Amino acid sequence: MTIWDDLTQGCCHLTQGYYYSTQGCIQASVERTVGRELSVADQEREGGVLEFVNLSVLVPILLSVMANYGFYPSGRFSEESFRATYEHGIWRYRVLGREAVLALDNAFSWILPADFGLRTQTLYASLPDYSPRFFFSLFVFNTIFLIATAALLNLAIGIRPRARYGQTKVLLSVLLVCLMVISGFKVTPYDNLGYACLCAAVLLTGKRWTLPLGHLLACLVIIVVGTASRESMALFLSFRFALALHEHGWRALWSSPKLRAFRIQFALLISAFLVTYLGLRLVLGRFEFINAWSTAGLLRPATFIGLAWALSLGFVVARVAWSPRFLLYLLVCSAPYLLTIFLAADLYELRLYVPLLLLIAMGSEWTQDPLGRPYKNSSLEK
Repeated sequence: MTIWDDLTQGCCHLTQGYYYSTQGCIQASVERTVGRELSVADQEREGGVLEFVNLSVLVPILLSVMANYGFYPSGRFSEESFRATYEHGIWRYRVLGREAVLALDNAFSWILPADFGLRTQTLYASLPDYSPRFFFSLFVFNTIFLIATAALLNLAIGIRPRARYGQTKVLLSVLLVCLMVISGFKVTPYDNLGYACLCAAVLLTGKRWTLPLGHLLACLVIIVVGTASRESMALFLSFRFALALHEHGWRALWSSPKLRAFRIQFALLISAFLVTYLGLRLVLGRFEFINAWSTAGLLRPATFIGLAWALSLGFVVARVAWSPRFLLYLLVCSAPYLLTIFLAADLYELRLYVPLLLLIAMGSEWTQDPLGRPYKNSSLEK
């Protein structure tokens, strides 16, 4: 071997070493950059049982007490006025929450005096239809399902003991619980129950495109219960279809043999909703809808305030749970609900928009990667 060969071989080794060292530096730089993105934007750490209990139980209870006994909510706060409202009109179809509150008040009547309440001096104690114990029954019922909704929401977005998550999810959870409480300025027996059913159905199904028999039966029961509580349970069907579109695309969703079980099960879920929805109206009387639509009603200042609330809070939730394509699919699939509340509801009532905001937040758990970027379509679309 000549000196020239030795020199050439040395240069090759030197170049190869430089290449590998450069690759190592680039890899380390990428890892540091990704780590910095996660640590700065959303520092992940392992959650504990106490934090889960705090977010799922204590925060909802304290906010519920503050909203119901510290401010001036509107509603029907005696059994007589409660029955007069919720046993007539469109509200009579929302039977489950109404009957549950009446049963709870009847149970409390055996152990609590008629004037029992967390506070005797409330802002609405002088109202003619105010019954302290009945209002307490309504408060307990709604608080129980506010806790259930918060716990199910936290599990759905990844906040659970011994799981790693960032502070952004914690803030999102608190924001949505606060939103549920604030939007409950009109106290009803069906809103929180409906939210809980919606979250339970989403958590139960997730991205399982073929549900085990037990999960399918449980989901059917939840749909029946949720529809008997509030018609917005239909948004779960919109959510599941939008999630499937995001994951697989139109072509695979309609034609892929791998998704045949999904199509059959989804038809069963739709059937459960329609049978419950139509059955209640056939059993309890003729179809009734609130027809609040009018040009004068739409031009009220309160309408613009409600729309501004919905758009601003929707932007905040969507920005945190950012997945543009899934968001577009969800809004398109939810068009019947949005059209209904536009034509037949008071747009000032923020609680009308809460189910969609909950679904946007929960959907982000399955449509984003750890850095908040949307996942690509599955291979079934190809």
